[in-house]
Amino acid sequence: MGGGMMGGGMMQMPVMTVTDKYVYVIYGGQLSMYNAETLELVKSVQLPMMGRGGRDGRDGREGRRDGAQRGTAGNPPAAPPAPPQ
Repeated sequence: MGGGMMGGGMMQMPVMTVTDKYVYVIYGGQLSMYNAETLELVKSVQLPMMGRGGRDGRDGREGRRDGAQRGTAGNPPAAPPAPPQ
């Protein structure tokens, strides 16, 4: 039943990645780390909720760490040199 509507919202699919030692699973706002050999849970942490516009749940109006403000384009990069004729 992947990705269908249920109870008014989209069902979230788990995201997994595997290394030699661990299996990492993100599901339901939680990151879990399992031992790849035994599949025993090693550690699990609740992830912060994503808010509009900011990775930390803020709306971004306070300004970003790089000094840019939300909604401003900043300075565009310089144009590349003209190709030789």
